[in-house]
Amino acid sequence: MISRKVTIGLVIGLTCVVLLGILITGCLKPEKALKQELTIGVGGWAGPSDIISPMGGSADHLVFETLVMMDQNKNFKPLLAKSWDISDDGKIYTFHLRDKVKFHDGTQLTANDVKFSINYFKYPPLMSIIKDIQVIDDHTVKFILKRPCPQFLFELHFGGAIIKPTEYENGVVTNAVGSGPFKLGDYAKDQYFTLIKNENYWGGNVKLGKVTFKVIPSPHTRVMALENGEIDMTGTDAGSHIPADAISELKNIPSLELMRSEKTGFRIDVVAFNCLKSPFNDLRVRKAVCYAIDKNALNIILGESGRVVDGPVFPETEWYNPTIKGYPYDLEKAKKLLAEAGWVDTDGDGIIEKDGKPFKVSFVISPVNPVWSNIAEAIQAQLKEVGIDVKIRVLETGALFAALSRGNFDMTIKVDTGTPRVPPDFSHTYYSIPRAGGWGAKLIENETLDHLINQYPSTLDHGKQLELAYEIQEVINENRPVALYIEDYRIIAMNKKVQGFEPMPGWSSLRYLWKVNIEE
Repeated sequence: MISRKVTIGLVIGLTCVVLLGILITGCLKPEKALKQELTIGVGGWAGPSDIISPMGGSADHLVFETLVMMDQNKNFKPLLAKSWDISDDGKIYTFHLRDKVKFHDGTQLTANDVKFSINYFKYPPLMSIIKDIQVIDDHTVKFILKRPCPQFLFELHFGGAIIKPTEYENGVVTNAVGSGPFKLGDYAKDQYFTLIKNENYWGGNVKLGKVTFKVIPSPHTRVMALENGEIDMTGTDAGSHIPADAISELKNIPSLELMRSEKTGFRIDVVAFNCLKSPFNDLRVRKAVCYAIDKNALNIILGESGRVVDGPVFPETEWYNPTIKGYPYDLEKAKKLLAEAGWVDTDGDGIIEKDGKPFKVSFVISPVNPVWSNIAEAIQAQLKEVGIDVKIRVLETGALFAALSRGNFDMTIKVDTGTPRVPPDFSHTYYSIPRAGGWGAKLIENETLDHLINQYPSTLDHGKQLELAYEIQEVINENRPVALYIEDYRIIAMNKKVQGFEPMPGWSSLRYLWKVNIEE
């Protein structure tokens, strides 16, 4: 946990107050601070205090900035870097830093800070492709890659936080400052944390004086807190979903406004098979399950929180293969395929068997998204119609990650693309050597997929990469390691007194929160 000392000087001559956190200087008039305060309800601790990881939560980008950022159109824009150059072979990225960016302690941000931060955090998607980082001068840093990587800017945007350590303990950073529009204020672990305005932010005037992130684990309790004015905003991060059944209710409250992420995109979730063991190592069985799922019924359950889509790529992007079609709801085809695979109900108990073994599978899910339980229960009922006995197991997210990494599941709902990576990342779910930890899981071993996915990220020709993306989607569709794709909308609900909020894609949805102001 980070320990910080926070000092707020009051202009009317009050004695300085020492709070938890890093030293914060500047003067705020009490009247302005009172009016320009915002409270955000979150599902769990996702704060910048966990600085040993650059992915502690969407609030991190408000404190610790990155070299580049992704805008609403998924284009990369300068942030701490004012510009960059890419070598013809795509292996060298040279970043030119802004001249007058300062950390919260008043010291200059330099290329040495960039090199230190990237090497310290060791964010796996970055470290797997970086061969060397060279400091050319105070404002120029060069990244030499092992291979071309069109996703490099995205990974810098997502996991390339730049910090300046101020305290160490046994070689571990325990205190640090950033360069963002807010500084960490006081906090109580698993209860709340506050961000305080950076009076000297290089990007411009920060309108909010204070932002409080209040931890409210229950999704429906967060909704009630928004309705009664206890919080001003919720739904801003992946752990703070608004329940699908609460969206229409919130829309009917005159004082509230809802934003939906069709334009920015959020993520694709998948109902996935473990194709490495029986019964789903048989393609006929996987196809049968696809035919047995009524997607229209699931869309009704999803309501305004998302929609079923035909493939693993956001349909509104150029990377989406429009020739990919989902499997229609057809119980007779499902039963025929199951019978061809040897699964029939021989004893009339309603459960199909093969070699005397009933078709029973475990379906593991996490409570991170409230609608997942509803989806799992609907699929459980639908598969019962073709004689498949599904047992749902709800695991805490950490336990689910462990189950995924060990292959201890038959079916699961998991995050696929997560944030809208540009270009899309197929290695997260469909590669035989998936990323370690988190939502990574080995679902399938397929030589054709592995070959295409190996080619795809290092191809510099945009047209060729699009062709590979289309071909990868075709092979995925043919082999069906996934039964269902769900575009998970990010729904953000807020009080209408919150003005000027512009959500960004993915984890950094709050990147422009510093431009928000409160109007009574």
